[in-house]
Amino acid sequence: MSSTHVNESHNAMHTAHLRGAVNKDTLIIPVNGGLFRYPIPDQAVTAGYQRHVVHQLQPAVRPATTFFGGTNQYVDIAIPDDLDAVDKMDITLDLTNSDASLTAFNGVVSNLFSHYEIRNGAQTLETVTDVEAWISQVVYTDPWEATRMETSSKIDPATFKVDWSIPATTTASTVRVPLRNVITQCQIPTAALNSPLSIRLYSQNASNVITNTTNFQLTTLGCELREKRRLDRQIPQAGVARNLDYRYLKPKLEERAIALTSGSTVKTILQNFSESDLCSHLIVLIRANAHTGLAQDDYLSIATQVWLEDEAGQNITNGIQWYGEDLINFVYPDKFQNNAKSVHGIYIPFCPSQDPVGDFKNGLQTGVQALSSNMKLCINSSSTATYYVTVAAMCPRHVRVENGQITIR
Repeated sequence: MSSTHVNESHNAMHTAHLRGAVNKDTLIIPVNGGLFRYPIPDQAVTAGYQRHVVHQLQPAVRPATTFFGGTNQYVDIAIPDDLDAVDKMDITLDLTNSDASLTAFNGVVSNLFSHYEIRNGAQTLETVTDVEAWISQVVYTDPWEATRMETSSKIDPATFKVDWSIPATTTASTVRVPLRNVITQCQIPTAALNSPLSIRLYSQNASNVITNTTNFQLTTLGCELREKRRLDRQIPQAGVARNLDYRYLKPKLEERAIALTSGSTVKTILQNFSESDLCSHLIVLIRANAHTGLAQDDYLSIATQVWLEDEAGQNITNGIQWYGEDLINFVYPDKFQNNAKSVHGIYIPFCPSQDPVGDFKNGLQTGVQALSSNMKLCINSSSTATYYVTVAAMCPRHVRVENGQITIR
């Protein structure tokens, strides 16, 4: 593992920007370390001195060029143990295709990984699946962000599908896979931990993601990690004396193959949820392809009604049997600002949160409600076939750093 600081952008305390003609001497109070404090919070512009430090990390063992030729091959990348706070992680991939024909993707590039783990020493803290990676890149991404990231993510901001083929050349094409996990969401200081952190990435067979894999190769795999760092004198040098507590939304998934019948309601008992699961919002995705097959993120708009019932058959969503058109055309754009719903069937039959995007991206908690044991997913379909359904409940998790150890509850 190697770590190189390649970029720093500074956010120093600037001369105060105050509203109107005011006397800054009466509003800004000197405090320790040459910093200033604003007695009135809404007059504050910055909160001190921070800088972004970008680390370029490499795996201890370089993966083979045929890494994506099989399933569940893995590679480990160690995370430096002296970081102040980590807020971004990207996996960078250099890919080549020397075949005469183009290599077209039929799913997002992140689907090259079946899942990845955040590990604390020998302990697996968190597992993030390919479905979770897709959800975080598509459902919660605003149009400006999607456009800005198109060059590296290869996701078309108009369709939220990959519109890219690896050129038929030996010159490597670089793509980025953003990682959302407990470390980036909670911005946990690795300097506060007793055991080292690492990322373990598991491969998915490229034939599930790419049309032609005859001469498809991985030339380089790395990780770019962005640290938010204070001045060294502001960082505790002997660990963290107090407990650190965080909260973030973690998708809780259940995937089922369900035989749907056109014009009829099919009710399926879900077994992975209970009253102990507080939920900000819940997403239902339907696809014709198996959960481990081709075109995994081709989600369909075939449901005419979707709703949830508890074990007694009572409707969980205030007696409303949501119509598919309502869920896609009203609920979705009202809470989410991109147009992914125009090409993907994204149903949200349960949303007690007032700001689900803020909850997911920024750790807010603007509304939760308990789910139910043995609750029923009810779908009225416009098509008859067996479909593969993913239910993703966005549930807040409590994270604590205590005595150098991370626990997630």
